[in-house]
Amino acid sequence: MEQGVLGYELPSKSFLEIVAARMKKLYDWKVNPDWIVYTAGVNNGYNIAARFLCNSEKGYLIQTPVYNEFQETEHKTGVPQRTVRLEKKISGNRISYEVDFEAFESEVKQAGMFLLCHPHNPVGKVYSRSELKRMAEICIENNVTIVSDEIHSELLLGDAKFVPMASLSQEIEQHTVTLISASKAFNVPGLACAFAIIPDEKLRK
Repeated sequence: MEQGVLGYELPSKSFLEIVAARMKKLYDWKVNPDWIVYTAGVNNGYNIAARFLCNSEKGYLIQTPVYNEFQETEHKTGVPQRTVRLEKKISGNRISYEVDFEAFESEVKQAGMFLLCHPHNPVGKVYSRSELKRMAEICIENNVTIVSDEIHSELLLGDAKFVPMASLSQEIEQHTVTLISASKAFNVPGLACAFAIIPDEKLRK
């Protein structure tokens, strides 16, 4: 209050450097602060991406069952939704979900963007390195940009290990938009503050 500046604020260079340093510390992923773009929320981020990456013929692909807001992107942006269901596996009293790669490859051909929820909400799946790599390779082969919502990446149970999609290789990094926020791990959604990490300069601009 003494400073007297009560208007809108934008992230400083040092703030972006802190975000990059956190990615390095948590995942050994080297992020250039220049790749980081502020957005008011992860939902805003992927809706903006859908408007840019998709059209009336090439929609966005999601894996269901999934967070309800993913379903709303079709209504908010006007681009068609493509859906591929995760395979439900039951073993005793345990339920798990696996990627149906055959169905994934078939549906992704009709998409401009693959909207990945990783870790997955609500099934709780933390994708393995090999699963992420195979999904990414299929997307790259079909010229589909990956938009990875990684907002739950710090909420892990037991010995679960999280690997950011874009950290797998330089090629995958260039085809991925990573959306992150402190809102889930630190319970601060009221800050309305998230970030898109976009290594590809053309896409970022």
